[in-house]
Amino acid sequence: MQHGMIGIAAALGIALAAPQGAIGAERLDCPEPAKLGPAATGKLASDLVPNPRALGDVGVLTRTVPLFREHGFSDADTVNYLTALFCPVVRDDGSLSATAKTDKVSSFSSAVSDIVYRQPR
Repeated sequence: MQHGMIGIAAALGIALAAPQGAIGAERLDCPEPAKLGPAATGKLASDLVPNPRALGDVGVLTRTVPLFREHGFSDADTVNYLTALFCPVVRDDGSLSATAKTDKVSSFSSAVSDIVYRQPR
């Protein structure tokens, strides 16, 4: 079940952005969907999820997985693309620390994996 997260986990990291004013901003580096595979697949993934913020809702996430399957995404690609699409939502949340951002993306990726690998194909 963990193999679906390997590609995305390798692409995620925390970096310090250039200081803004007196306080340095912490930034989560998110993988770009187009760089996870063929550009057309990254575009399709983005088209299938018009509002990545909605992926934070488990019901929306559960309904999105079959949509990715219908369009030929493998289980691993489904986990990776959904995580890549949700990551900027977390990255842009100024209320979270760098550690909290990493934890939230990791938890999201685990939730996606649970949904993907528990739903029959």
